[in-house]
Amino acid sequence: MQNKKEEKKNERVSIFIDGSNFYHGLKVIGIKRIDFCEFTKLLSGGRELKRVFYYTAMMDKDYDEVRFEKHQNFLHKLYLITNLPALSLY
Repeated sequence: MQNKKEEKKNERVSIFIDGSNFYHGLKVIGIKRIDFCEFTKLLSGGRELKRVFYYTAMMDKDYDEVRFEKHQNFLHKLYLITNLPALSLY
């Protein structure tokens, strides 16, 4: 019979992040930057992380080009994090 720690290692988890609510929630509590790798490790709680889904609305370049470029840069950096298995941006 497996103990709780071994059982947890056999479990798999996928993480779904609502980008807009996540961003605004962090802003309210004064957090400007977050280590997504560490954050997903915390959320997975020792289970095998299978996939991370990050949902966000795309910004309108014609409305605010500076914010659009910053958002695109953020999404690109998020995509480049190699420690996140199969990150999907929606």
